[in-house]
Amino acid sequence: PGSGAGVSGELVLIGTAHISRESVEDVKRYLTENDADMVLLELCDQRRSVMEMSERPPTSMEDVMRALKTGPSATVGLLYAFFLETASSSLEVIPGAEFKGAWDVMLSKYPPAEAVRHTLLIDRPVNITLTRLWAGLSRWQQAQLLWTLLVSGLALPKAGELNRMVEELKCSDALTELVRELGETWPWCVEALISERDEYMSIMMKSIASSFSNSPRPVRLVAVVGAGHMAGIAKHWATDQSPWQARVNHLQELPVPEPWPWQRRPPHPPGGVES
Repeated sequence: PGSGAGVSGELVLIGTAHISRESVEDVKRYLTENDADMVLLELCDQRRSVMEMSERPPTSMEDVMRALKTGPSATVGLLYAFFLETASSSLEVIPGAEFKGAWDVMLSKYPPAEAVRHTLLIDRPVNITLTRLWAGLSRWQQAQLLWTLLVSGLALPKAGELNRMVEELKCSDALTELVRELGETWPWCVEALISERDEYMSIMMKSIASSFSNSPRPVRLVAVVGAGHMAGIAKHWATDQSPWQARVNHLQELPVPEPWPWQRRPPHPPGGVES
């Protein structure tokens, strides 16, 4: 990996569709047939459970009410999870199953402690991403986004058609085009959900690659990411992002999102009550 990492070797990007059984098999096949010094996954610690999950518990009304009480960004996350859950139930595959597939292969090659050392999570914490997303939208845009996520989850095509669409998106650049279309209505969504995370993951990859600077042999890093992130990661990988920590700090800044109306406390009257 070059580009400021100062290391000899290669970075392999495996682009996936997160609800594609074929993507799962692609990842498992590559990692089984090829050695990797490090496997990098588009996950964060808050989503680590995806690596070990055998099935996803269905979204319940209690989940919805809890998210509404927690705040707007939690509600966005829940509705997005509902969208993936609905799509994945039609395709009979767990969202993010390719990450579990990668982890299963690493466990087959190494003892658990070694597998952990050879598998790193490189995505920005999901709570930061959702908070930055929500804070950048107007009230009207927030309402539109919530409604779109809900309706999209309820009005998906039938399983056969959905499977064909997913595989076409994975095998072409159509996934990126879809995200760009989303950006025509909500430009900040693309910035927070795609562009910022492309840069963040690229910096994480460079930082990890630099840790092999004293390696006596070429190294191979294998990154499993959504297909829509590949072009952005490749672009940032080829550019100078130094100083890395300053960019990471900027991408992790946590704005305070505007609360839901029912979360606001009534203002205290100034001074005391006159008799």
